[in-house]
Amino acid sequence: AYHLIFDYSATVSAVGFVDYDLDMGDLGGLAIWEPPLRLDRVLTYHVYLAIDNSGSGARKLLAGVPQGARSAMVPLNTSVASFTHLVIYTKSSLVEQTTPSSFLFH
Repeated sequence: AYHLIFDYSATVSAVGFVDYDLDMGDLGGLAIWEPPLRLDRVLTYHVYLAIDNSGSGARKLLAGVPQGARSAMVPLNTSVASFTHLVIYTKSSLVEQTTPSSFLFH
């Protein structure tokens, strides 16, 4: 018996953020991105705050939106704390991708 395994990459690009929260130390607004070229295995996008561009270490989930979306709202008054990046992962039916796309906001 054997199983067919696909090594498939689907990463968003052109990540940006429009901050509507004017409070120091807080953010809130619209995370935006361009979808991957191939969407056939992408189910959702997960948007996190992270302490670096690779999403390693501490991170905080802000939103999960379905495939087809190109943006997600980050709630107003979200504390930045020690986070410096917004990172976006694609997720398939099996797993969240290991390497996100990022936006440096701090």
